[in-house]
Amino acid sequence: MNRGIPIRPQSIYTLNCPITGNIRYVGYSYNPQKRYLAHIAKRKESATHKNFWISSLINKGLKPQLEIWETTVNGDIKFLEQYYISLFKSWGFDL
Repeated sequence: MNRGIPIRPQSIYTLNCPITGNIRYVGYSYNPQKRYLAHIAKRKESATHKNFWISSLINKGLKPQLEIWETTVNGDIKFLEQYYISLFKSWGFDL
């Protein structure tokens, strides 16, 4: 029963290489498109593997591709994120 608490869908998304199509990052968000833009805008704020990769794409005039894998309103989103990370790593993707 919903007791007046708004239901907000959350999505599992990936950032994919625009050159190879390979999955490079897995995340979750209430608003994946907004989060995607934040990944790009904040790429210089910390020295992470993901941020170096995004910067290298931007330097080539490219951007990562956003792909939505699953959206849920009542799932355990952190569990799903870990599931997809494990799945994609088992398939050989360099996350």
